[in-house]
Amino acid sequence: MANNPQPPTTVRTGGFQIETPDLDEVVVPDGLGTILVRVRDLAGNDRYSATLSEIGSLPGVFISTGPLLRQGTTNLFSARFPVGAVPSVKPPNNNKTVAVQGFLGSVFQGSLSNDFIAWSGGSGSGSFLASTQPGEGYATGEPTPVALRLQFGPSARAGSDRPDQPTTLVYSRGPHFAGCWFSAPLAFGADSAPAFWVLQKCDGTTWALLLRRGRIEIVRYRLNSAGDNDSAFPLALQLDSGAGEGAPWPSTATVSPAP
Repeated sequence: MANNPQPPTTVRTGGFQIETPDLDEVVVPDGLGTILVRVRDLAGNDRYSATLSEIGSLPGVFISTGPLLRQGTTNLFSARFPVGAVPSVKPPNNNKTVAVQGFLGSVFQGSLSNDFIAWSGGSGSGSFLASTQPGEGYATGEPTPVALRLQFGPSARAGSDRPDQPTTLVYSRGPHFAGCWFSAPLAFGADSAPAFWVLQKCDGTTWALLLRRGRIEIVRYRLNSAGDNDSAFPLALQLDSGAGEGAPWPSTATVSPAP
């Protein structure tokens, strides 16, 4: 009887398997600069988290991290994560890595990592974000903060899963996302796809804070300052648009350097 060749599979540890990105897989981020991370649970674990980092010329540089969300009642957990800067020419070797940790309740069950290739697919960055330079418009002499704390005014919404809770925004180190800070993926609403808060320095006097799910903008906050000195942290942003999903939204949002 002829042997049926089996496709390569990720080594399993901690009772789960990373389905994507697989080891040595080539991926192209979406228009938001994110990729899908999906895990198949094999041992009854109920919680997973993933962290993306650079390898190659920038070994160990942090990109993004957050929880994976269960897909309905299946044993699949997934979320989309910012993948950072990607080259316009496919590199010959892996340039990113994803590390996943599995938990049963609060008990750590094991970890697994896959190295992979991420590139633009030859179409440029594909980002919805404006082109800005790191530090543009900040108060003179102030360094670009790596982490920021996002907080909102009084909320009319109840529940622990509401997206207007205080959260941390992490500065993007990729040139395609210069002047931008991203939150971890957020479980929000009935849609299984996670959302992200994105703070963007649009120009010397304008800031925008957006909650996005893929290409969909759910809500936007904005700060139009009179001059560069008014762009120093903390920032006080006003609700600009957000009458759809999740309304009513708090009228204000404040962004300060993280302690």
